[in-house]
Amino acid sequence: MKHLLLGIFLFMQLSLSSQEQTVGLFINDDTSLNGYTLFSNSRTTHLIDNCGFEVQTWQSEVTPGLGVYLLEDGNLLRCGRVGGSFNGGGVGGLFELFSWDGDLLWSYEFSDENMQSHHDIEPLPNGNFLALAWTALSAEEAVAAGRSYDADMWIEKIFEIRIVGNNDIEIVWEWSMADHLVQDQFPDKPNFGVISENPGKMDFNFLPADEGLDRDWAHFNAIAYNEQLDQIAVSSRDFSEIWILDHSTTTEEASTSLGGNSDRGGDILYRYGNPQVYDRGTPQDQVLFKQHNIEWIADDVPNGGSLSVFNNEWIPGRSRVERWTPPVDEFNYILDSEEAFGPSEPDWTYEESGIYSSRISSVQFLSNGNAFICSGGNGRFIEVTENGEIVWEYINPMRSSLGPITQGDPVFQNNVFRTLKYKPDYPAFDGRDLTLGNPIELEPFDSDCIITSTEKAILETSDFKIIRTLVSNTLEVFSDGNTKVQIFNVNGLKMDESLIRIGLNQIDVTNYPSGMYLLVEKGQGYKFMKY
Repeated sequence: MKHLLLGIFLFMQLSLSSQEQTVGLFINDDTSLNGYTLFSNSRTTHLIDNCGFEVQTWQSEVTPGLGVYLLEDGNLLRCGRVGGSFNGGGVGGLFELFSWDGDLLWSYEFSDENMQSHHDIEPLPNGNFLALAWTALSAEEAVAAGRSYDADMWIEKIFEIRIVGNNDIEIVWEWSMADHLVQDQFPDKPNFGVISENPGKMDFNFLPADEGLDRDWAHFNAIAYNEQLDQIAVSSRDFSEIWILDHSTTTEEASTSLGGNSDRGGDILYRYGNPQVYDRGTPQDQVLFKQHNIEWIADDVPNGGSLSVFNNEWIPGRSRVERWTPPVDEFNYILDSEEAFGPSEPDWTYEESGIYSSRISSVQFLSNGNAFICSGGNGRFIEVTENGEIVWEYINPMRSSLGPITQGDPVFQNNVFRTLKYKPDYPAFDGRDLTLGNPIELEPFDSDCIITSTEKAILETSDFKIIRTLVSNTLEVFSDGNTKVQIFNVNGLKMDESLIRIGLNQIDVTNYPSGMYLLVEKGQGYKFMKY
């Protein structure tokens, strides 16, 4: 029997080794940041370690809508997608809060015939969160406000939301684009002014060259927050601009041009990417093109205070990650008369053919100074050093509607809106069970990956062994490396196959009938008894 099992094992190894890897972990260099990566492109949200082993999942009943965040208390805050009057890219309309163990604690539908949330949220230090939302503006209302185009449109709003009991919310602050418009065509209508003299307002008659009269006029796709400045950054894909707004205002002040730390009310404090939009530049001055995922780099991270984006169409067919430092003076931003907001060049860029994505995508700057990049269209996640060296690489094995990809099979439908990497000392992990599961992909290859970190916290073990040979519900094995194991019953029927990693692992045998079993690892059989 043992020779038969060994033959089966070796045949499977030969079959697997003849396949080319298509998904999962490709690179885990010891200079990558040890941590846990959060992502979702389906109703399941995944948390994996640096070796690509699943640590936790959260299962929703609705498709993503799109942002998802692991909070410091271990709960998961997620956007979901529901039906409604708005049907644009990134549509959401639902917020959900899950416990660490996956229980749905709270949900709220943020959608009606006149308004619907979309794309992104941003958790705040006070426990609230910011949300993007479209609001409907009829053609008649738009023309009355000074627009020359007789068409319905969607105006962006930002809400600060507090979660309250019984699946309810309280809106504690809001800002509307409709309060910060300028138009230079109708002196007898509201919002009349000179565009170039009002860089804090939005030209109501600006149309993106390749978007036309799209109802989703500005198409915000990301929001970020700076606690030190109490300011908000948003990304407008269709304007190819980043805006910074003052969050220190009251809601009333946010509807005006006075108040807050900047004393500019809700006007745009800083804008970057496309100075044509406010008549202070030409097409040659445009530097952002349909960008995603504005990030405000934290002060405790290298290059803190800088901004970064995934510049999707830096030039047609090529994407680029960019980081730059805005010219800020306390709470306001330096702008010379008749000039555009700077800088003229980014501080740092990264590009290569493997990160091209015409949509979605993200970048996060880590505490070790590396950039954590999600090339959303092809589901590729990489960590890159300042010098452009790839030290971690992973391709998402989860298809949005069809489930996991089998290792070696063609990759499709694995696009991802954003990834976030959390360090092991992130408060959400305090006291949590971080027992590793298997890789997400089906029929995964054997892995020799070892968890490393910049702190060199490598778990050192020796030998492979079963801790106890007489077990009831859980079989514990100790391994000196990542490896594949198979379990067979006395009749040669395979009961289980899984990957285990370096250190102590647990295999659930609760549903096994009582009797003798053989665990096979690298051709060696280990007996154990289930009682």
